[in-house]
Amino acid sequence: MQALNGQPQEYHQSDVLEAGLSSPLLDPLGVRYIVLPAQPEPDETAPHIARELRPVYADADVTVFENPTALPRAWLVHAAEQRSSDEALALLAAGTIDPRRTALLEAPPPPMADATPPAADTVRITDDTADWVRLDVETGAPGLLVLGDVFYPAWQARLDGAPTPVSVADGALRAVAVPAGRHSVEFQYASAAVPLGAAISGLTVLGLVVAAAWPRVRRAW
Repeated sequence: MQALNGQPQEYHQSDVLEAGLSSPLLDPLGVRYIVLPAQPEPDETAPHIARELRPVYADADVTVFENPTALPRAWLVHAAEQRSSDEALALLAAGTIDPRRTALLEAPPPPMADATPPAADTVRITDDTADWVRLDVETGAPGLLVLGDVFYPAWQARLDGAPTPVSVADGALRAVAVPAGRHSVEFQYASAAVPLGAAISGLTVLGLVVAAAWPRVRRAW
């Protein structure tokens, strides 16, 4: 949010400020629509937006604008540079890097090559739940699949059923290297805290059951 707006905010909230409405970071984040009040409040002024937005809906309360340059939720690139997350966000916010063509990775980039023709690349999400995403990918050359979802270490990936590393892309997103051809890529949330939490919950329930039954057991004695 700080990179999007170009300035920090108070610690207890994060708002998209006027500058953020024109930020190039909206595109890799997949922000397709922007909702603004139809009329500013008496103590407000209408924000100035320095990018092309098309109004697609309006009523007495709001106006909805479409961002035609927003990226899809998943896409392929065939070039990458190694940058820290802070550097990546700064470069993307400045419009120096086109995320449609180049990914900025925290780790060293994998081997890649230009697709011929680039239009032959296809990415399709086939299954999507809160903790699992499956995609069908087809490309004519080795590349990088970027998923516009936030990276977190508990997210694991499989390429055609085999484990594969997940990289931090563009400062906050997930990416997986894919070879040429047609492949299945799966992202699954597999945090060690989930089974641990379930075990603790189970032990808690068991303890409550034992505590509730204990007086009856003592009377039986």
